[in-house]
Amino acid sequence: MKALANVKRRLKRTLGYRHTLRSDFRTEKTALIVHGLHKSASMFLFKFFDHVCRDIQVPLHSINHAQPNHESVNDTATESFVYCPERSFDCHRFRFPNLKQIHLFQVRDPRDILVSEYFSLGWRHRDQEWNEAEKQRRAQIQQLTIDQYVLREHETSAQPLLTRYLPLLAELKKPTTRVVKYETMVEDFPAWLEVVLPVMGLNNAGDIEHLARHYRHEFEPDPSTDGHKRNVRAGDHKRKLKPETIDVLNERFQQILSALGYHCS
Repeated sequence: MKALANVKRRLKRTLGYRHTLRSDFRTEKTALIVHGLHKSASMFLFKFFDHVCRDIQVPLHSINHAQPNHESVNDTATESFVYCPERSFDCHRFRFPNLKQIHLFQVRDPRDILVSEYFSLGWRHRDQEWNEAEKQRRAQIQQLTIDQYVLREHETSAQPLLTRYLPLLAELKKPTTRVVKYETMVEDFPAWLEVVLPVMGLNNAGDIEHLARHYRHEFEPDPSTDGHKRNVRAGDHKRKLKPETIDVLNERFQQILSALGYHCS
C-alpha cells in the first residue's frame, strides 16, 4: 500500500497535479485576526495567508499588500475575512459584532526576538528608505555588543518587547484565542499547519501535505549579508548571549516564558 501511495504521488507530480484547497470559511461569518510581532515571521504570515485566502476566495486585509487595504475593514463587516498581520498582541481595537471573531497569535521566544532584532536593526535590514532617526538608531546599535543591546532594550526602545508581549496574557484562556509557535513553524511545519488550517475550515490531510510541500524551502536562512532571514533556528539566544545575560532576560520575561511554555535554562 505504501508503494502504491508513492506511485500515485509521483504520477501527480508528473502530470502537473494541483491540489485545490476547499473550505466553508466564507460562509461561516468569521473574522480571523492573525497576530505576529516583528521578528516572528510576520512577513511569512502575510505570504501564507495571502496564498490560502486567494485559494479559498476569502478577502485578506493587510498593510503588506502592494496597495494596503488594512484600514478598509470596519466594525460593520458582515462577511468573513482575514486580517494579517497585526503586529501587536492588543485585541481591543477589533470589534465585529456581526461576526464570530478568532484571534490567532504567532509567538516566539522573546529572548530570540531580541537577538534577531540586534542583527536586523543593526546590520541586515536595508536602510535606503529609513528616516534620520532610524539611521541614527542603527549607528547606535552598531556601537553595542549583542549583550549590551538586549540588556538595554527595555530602556532604550519606545516600545519595549515586554510591554508588547504583556497584552497576550489576558487573551490566552479565551475561547476565541488560538496560539501557534514560531519554533514549531520552522522546525515542524506540518504540525504548525495542523493548528492553523482548521481555523480556516481546512481539515483535509491532503491540505497539510500540499502546503508543507509548497513551503518546504521557506525556512532556510538567507546567506546574503542584507537578507531578511539570518537564522531561523530556535534557541539562538543560547548561542549568542552570555549566561549572565540570559539570566537577566529569564527574570525579565519569566511570566511570558512560563505562560507560553518556554524553558528558562
